[in-house]
Amino acid sequence: MHGAFKPAILALLTVAADQLSKNWALHALARRDIHIAGPISLQLAYNTGFAFSLGTGLGGVLILIIALVLVCMSYVFRHHLRSSARFAAALVFGGALGNLSDRIFRRGGAVVDFIKVGVWPVFNVADSCIVIGVIWIAVLYIRGENAKSRQATKPCGESGLENSVTDGSESKPS
Repeated sequence: MHGAFKPAILALLTVAADQLSKNWALHALARRDIHIAGPISLQLAYNTGFAFSLGTGLGGVLILIIALVLVCMSYVFRHHLRSSARFAAALVFGGALGNLSDRIFRRGGAVVDFIKVGVWPVFNVADSCIVIGVIWIAVLYIRGENAKSRQATKPCGESGLENSVTDGSESKPS
């Protein structure tokens, strides 16, 4: 099975879970909030900006920026990440695609948010997946497990073996 197939499925499942949960929230929370426990509640909100409602009113510019970032991310994930980081990246990609879908297809270009935890801004499943994926990538990066080995990413013919031809003066393994 191709190495990008399973992360692609995870990204699609992320988008599906995000969109299904937002559709549920639009209907179930249209007239009332739902208190879950302690500081956790479900409360319908709309965000036309990005993180913490920054960039409100940027509309088409924001869509263009997000689309460009997704294209760049897909190249980097496919060519420069190990499989463990690809799964983390799939969460980020799926979350970004879920929110981008809202901006393109929902009225007013607003992202639907509905999860409220204490004083934290209201967020959604896509936001959660983005945060989890970024933390996962950061942990892999700190541990040195994020990128493919340099040898594996070099084009054919650049293996470095051509520089290992000896003049016979080095000792040979016995």
